[in-house]
Amino acid sequence: MPCNFTFAHYREILSEARALGFACVSFQDLLDGKADGAARVLLLRHDIDFTVVNALRLAQIEHELGATATYFVRLHAVHYNPLALATMRQLHEIQRLGGELGLHYEAPYVAALGFDDEEGLRREKLILETGLAITVQGVCPHEVVRTNTMVLPEAAVSAAGFRYQAYAPQFFGGLKYLSDSSARWREGCVCGWLGRVDRLYVLTHGFWWYEQTPLENY
Repeated sequence: MPCNFTFAHYREILSEARALGFACVSFQDLLDGKADGAARVLLLRHDIDFTVVNALRLAQIEHELGATATYFVRLHAVHYNPLALATMRQLHEIQRLGGELGLHYEAPYVAALGFDDEEGLRREKLILETGLAITVQGVCPHEVVRTNTMVLPEAAVSAAGFRYQAYAPQFFGGLKYLSDSSARWREGCVCGWLGRVDRLYVLTHGFWWYEQTPLENY
């Protein structure tokens, strides 16, 4: 299969994973034991940095193929407002299709407001849960390279009521991690890893994915 960032190739990746016996799951489903007994595990994560529309397209593909994924939502994004009516409907549809919604935590905004991580996490979790009328179990920091913060203080995460954080050792250390950051698989496309390892953790950003050309997103 040709490697690119088309939605068609994403479908091919998941189809091949399912054929090879991978349980394709969200963080919540993994923690709930829904991959227990599976010979192989593919943990699916999407960071919604710019567009919810593309995230919804990925969720539709996952639903069709019996996969679930976790979608981390920003509160301070310039390009979308999670509490705008149209966006709320899109996020609720992602959830209806089996997707889990989590908080994409933006520490610099919290610091600018004068809060420490514990208070910031607590406040932002409450905003997302109240605004969307959902329960948020997971958190993941945004822009980890720029902020140099992959793992948040566990005490703050727990005190704020989160069940897990995405870069915890149980996930990041126990599975082969692949990311499409900047529209580039630095260790090769996911499809090339499916037959090589049994436990994968894959991060995608919907903004890089398209129907026919990347120009659709600009």
